This record gives sequence, structure tokens and C-alpha cells, in this order.
Amino acid sequence: MSTSEDPKSRRDFLTGWTESLTSKNDDGDAGPDVKNDLFAPSSNLLQHFSRRAMGCEFQIFFDQAEEKNFGATAMAVFEEIERLEDAFSIYRSSSEISRVNRTAPFQPTRLSDDLVDILELGLKISRQTKGAFDLTSTPLVRAWGFFDRQPRVPTQEAIVDALQHVAWDKVKLDTAAQAVSLEPNQELNLNSIGKGFALDRAAVLIRQSGIERFVIHGGQSSVLARNSNEDSGDGWVVGITHPLIPLQRIGEILLRNETMATSGTARQGFFHQGRRLGHLIDPRTGWPTAHHLSATVVCVNAALCDALATAFFVMQTEAVAEYCRQHPEVKALMILPSDESQQPWKTEVFNFPPDQIRWG
Repeated sequence: MSTSEDPKSRRDFLTGWTESLTSKNDDGDAGPDVKNDLFAPSSNLLQHFSRRAMGCEFQIFFDQAEEKNFGATAMAVFEEIERLEDAFSIYRSSSEISRVNRTAPFQPTRLSDDLVDILELGLKISRQTKGAFDLTSTPLVRAWGFFDRQPRVPTQEAIVDALQHVAWDKVKLDTAAQAVSLEPNQELNLNSIGKGFALDRAAVLIRQSGIERFVIHGGQSSVLARNSNEDSGDGWVVGITHPLIPLQRIGEILLRNETMATSGTARQGFFHQGRRLGHLIDPRTGWPTAHHLSATVVCVNAALCDALATAFFVMQTEAVAEYCRQHPEVKALMILPSDESQQPWKTEVFNFPPDQIRWG
């Protein structure tokens, strides 16, 4: 774990004094550019802790004005994240999810409270997005070579075969018995929701320690921000990364007691016959999509944000708009390809108030 304390200059953004944070995005998504001047209204100092887990760098920023035992809290948070990774990682044969994938196709398999909670939420989002989010899409990830980081275009026969085992609606989750049953050759994969789930659990631990003002993010593509007094105008600024140039920003979003997640393919993909194919595959068709360059979601729950950002990226913009109409608590920023040579991207914004996003 590393720590640092950095005085930062003050900055006026939107309706009040704010903070933002800086880090390296290394988890493969076109995540938020969490980089800007950082300022805590009651102090000029933030304390920073980081640890690598779930394939990315988790970082926590505390406002030192609260004068709490930040080190002990950060240690407890990182231990909780590592515990969840031990349970959720399909890359660990000893994990709970790997055990479930081995046994649930043959018999109902008992689940921990954590796995019941995350599967219940994941299946709910699958229902709401009509399968654009699917926890059983691992066969497609394998067919396209992204599972072992050797991307390739599979044969149509391989895609058809994989799609036979991608069916969220065939997962039988019994929450009362805390058990799940799968179809033969089905696999559960929590990669697109697990990191947000970990952030939500981390926030509970931090607030239980008496700390009210903090930001925690996982690889920048998932961010959770908390400030003690929402009415004061204080918040945390998170940069919006250029969808094609990961080191360039195009705007900023102000978060107040909210979470944010971004999905995109700027950092993962490959070229085939002159066409770039990203790593995010539509589980309904078996093919990567090109509707959007990135999808950013803001709401109050990090796991929900993670899953919806994945779903929105593969959905048509009209379907995203309809979802946001039905769920006004969910905000979405979609960046789409544009035919204009001067600016090869355009945006669609849903449910954001006009003062929450600043461009340029």
C-alpha cells in the first residue's frame, strides 16, 4: 500500500469548491480521466492510499480535515476488496464463482450472501436491459480470445455454439435457499459488475469508521464519491476521457454522493481486415458493437453503474434513452462516432442536470 499527502490549489467549479483526483487507468476500459486540481474545502490536504486488486489499481482519497485513522480504514477496505476478489474471480480456480461454475450445471449450489446479492442485482439488470447485460457471456469471451488475451475473429459456427450457452434467463437463482442452478456448459462471470460491488462495500466500511468525505475508484473506470454536506455545493470533479485518445480529456463531471462508471474499447481491441474490433461483445448477437465510442453512467450505486455502462455500450442509443426515461435516477452520457472530420465524435446526454457536466 502506498500513501501520499499533496497540497493542491483551490478551484471554483460549477456551484462550489470541489475536488478531483489523479491516477493511472490500467484496467482496459476507456474510463474517466480522474485528473485535475484537488482541493478539500476544509483543508488543503488529502491523504491517498492505493493497492492493486481485481486487475486494476484501487485508490482512496480522504479529506484530512476529518482527522480520522485513515490508515486503518484503508487497510480494512483493501482487505475487503481482496476478499471479494478471492470470491468473484473466474481466473482463480479456488474462488467461490469458479466452484459454482463447476458444480451448478449439475446440481443446485449453495451461495454466500455476497454472491446471492450480486447475482440478484445482475439478473435484474439483465431483465431490464433485455439481455444487453449478461452474466453468462464467458463462452463468447473465450470464442473471441479475450479470455486468454489472444484476440481473434472466431468462425460463425463458434459464435453460434457459444451463444447456445449465453442465456441469463436460464440461470435459476433461489434467494430463499441461497442456491443457484445453471444449464450445462453455462458459466457465470462477474467481471462487469464485481468492481462496482466492491466499491459499494468499501463505502460502507469507510462510513462505519466515521469518515464522510472521500473518493474511491478502481482503475478509474469505476468511481464512488462521498461528501458530507450535499447542500454546500462541495463535490468531486471527474474528467471525461476522449473516447479515441485515452490521455486527452473532453470535459468534466461533478459528483456529489454518486458513483460513475465508463465502458469503452479505446484500450482493448484488435484490427481485422482493416476494421477495429473492441473487446465488448453484445451477448445477444455474439459480435462486438460499434454503436458507441464510450458509455458513462452516473447513479447512486456503483455495481449498478458498472453493469449499466457495459449494457449501454452495446445497446442502441434509442434503447438507452428509453431506459433512462423509465429510470430517471440513472444518468447516461453516450459518446458516438461522427462523420465530421473536425470532431469525429458526438454526444447524447440523458437525465443530467445542465450544471453537472462541463465541456472543454
